[in-house]
Amino acid sequence: MATNAVLRLALTTAVLTILLCKVLSVMAGCLENEVEIQYNSSFTICCTTCQTGNGVDIDCTPEVDTECTACVSGLTYSDTITHDDKCKPCSTCGNHSLFVLHPCNATQNTICLCPDGYFYNSELDKCELCDLCPAGWGASRKCNTNQNTICSPCEGNKTFSNKLDYYSQCDKCAECSSSEVMLQECMATEDTICFSVNAGRPRTDVTKRNYTTPAVDVNNEDDGSDIFPVYCAALVLVIVGLVGYVIYKKYQRMRSKRRQKAPCSHEDVEYSKASGGDSGVFVDNDSPKYYTYCLASGVRDLPVGKRKELEKTLATPHSDSWKLLAKEIGYSSKRLTQLESRGGAEGNSSFKHMLHDWERRDAATVTRLIQALRNIGREDAARIIYVDSTEGRTQMLSKHNSASQNMV
Repeated sequence: MATNAVLRLALTTAVLTILLCKVLSVMAGCLENEVEIQYNSSFTICCTTCQTGNGVDIDCTPEVDTECTACVSGLTYSDTITHDDKCKPCSTCGNHSLFVLHPCNATQNTICLCPDGYFYNSELDKCELCDLCPAGWGASRKCNTNQNTICSPCEGNKTFSNKLDYYSQCDKCAECSSSEVMLQECMATEDTICFSVNAGRPRTDVTKRNYTTPAVDVNNEDDGSDIFPVYCAALVLVIVGLVGYVIYKKYQRMRSKRRQKAPCSHEDVEYSKASGGDSGVFVDNDSPKYYTYCLASGVRDLPVGKRKELEKTLATPHSDSWKLLAKEIGYSSKRLTQLESRGGAEGNSSFKHMLHDWERRDAATVTRLIQALRNIGREDAARIIYVDSTEGRTQMLSKHNSASQNMV
C-alpha cells in the first residue's frame, strides 16, 4: 500500500510539473516556431508548428507537444506551416502524364495543365470538359485551367449571344440611328437589324446649280403630287433591302454548311507536320495518324473507326445511354420506338440507325454531339470524340510541347 501511494504521489507530481511548465511558458509567451492554442475556455497552450514539407504526426495536447513527420516527395506534400494538418496526397492529373506541368514534391502539389476546352477538377483529380454556353447565354466566367465556365443569360433587349462556346460573353445590342428603320428588335439570341432609309437614294449636287436661271415659285397645290413618288421609292427600297437581307442570310447558312462539310484540311496539315508525318492530299479516315474532322464538322464526317468506338461505348448491353442521347438531340418516344424496332434486340444496331438518321440534319455537328453527351453525363464518350479532333490533337500537342519546355 505504501508503494502504491508513493507511485501515485510521484505521478501526480510529474503531471503538475508538466502543467506548471506549460503555464509558465504561456505566461512567458510562445516561441517563434510555436503557436498559441486556446485549449479550453480558461487554458491556452503553446504548440510547435510543422514547417512546409512536414505534416503533423501526433496532435498537440497539454501533455504532449506536436510531433511532425516529413512528407514523401511524389506521394504527399505540405505547402503551409501548420500545427494540425497532416501531409496531403499529391494530385495525379487523372493518371495522365501529358497533363502534368510540374511534378509533386514535399512542399508543392502537382501542377496539372489540361488542354483548351477542359478544366482541372481537384475534387475528382481529373480534367473535365468545360460547360458550353448556348445561344442566348454568355460566359460570365470563362473556363480556365482550374475553374469551369459560369453561364449567365443575356438581357435580350440590351445584350445577345449567338455562339456556342465556353469563353464568349454577351455582346451589346446595336442601336438604329435616326436615319434607319428597325426591321428586327434585339433578342437574347440575335442582334438588332437596322435598315437605312437613304440607301440607294441619289444625292442632289447643289454645286452644279445654274444661278443665272431665275428661281421658280412652286405653288403649294403641287406639294401633294410630289409625295406619292417619294413613298413609292421608299417602299421599293425597303423591299429591296428585305430581299437582300434574305439572300444574305441564305448565303451565310450555305457557307456554314460548307464549313461543316469541310475536312479541316489546314489543321490536319499542321498536325501532320508537327508529328513528322506526310502532309499530302489523301487522308484515310480509319488511320489513327490522321484526324479529318473538327468541332464545326458534321457528324457525317466522323471516321468509321471513331463511330465504332462511340458505338461500343454507348450501346453496351443493359445500357440506355443511346436512348438518353436520342432524346437529348430531339427524338420523340414514338420515333425512338421505331428505331428500336428497326435495330431489333441489338442496341448497337438501333444506335447505328439513330446516328445515321440524325447526321443528315443541319444541326448534327460534332460540337452539338459533344454537348448532348455531356448533358446526359457521358463525358467519357464526349472525350472520345474531342481528343481525336483536329483542335483536340493540336491543342494537346501544343500543351505537351509547352510543358516539356517548361520542365527543361
